[in-house]
Amino acid sequence: MPTLTIRGLSADTRKKLKQRAARNDRSMEAEARDILDNAVQTRPTFGQALIALGDEIRREMGGVELEIPRMGEELRENPLAWFFDEYPDEEETSEP
Repeated sequence: MPTLTIRGLSADTRKKLKQRAARNDRSMEAEARDILDNAVQTRPTFGQALIALGDEIRREMGGVELEIPRMGEELRENPLAWFFDEYPDEEETSEP
């Protein structure tokens, strides 16, 4: 197995590593190895984690029903109007 030597470690860092190792009931070497292993693991970005959570929720719920917005002049002028319901109903906009 490859080895790694770390030179110039401050006394404070060594002390904290020793304390952390003791809390986790392992040697300083095992603690340093665990810290390094965790540091180099590939973790999903926030966006990837959010998408995965959404997928999991949809699977558990059996899918979702989405309202499809009306297409018309109002939507072309403000594409998010359907979401915020910022434009009036068609009856209110029709002139007599």
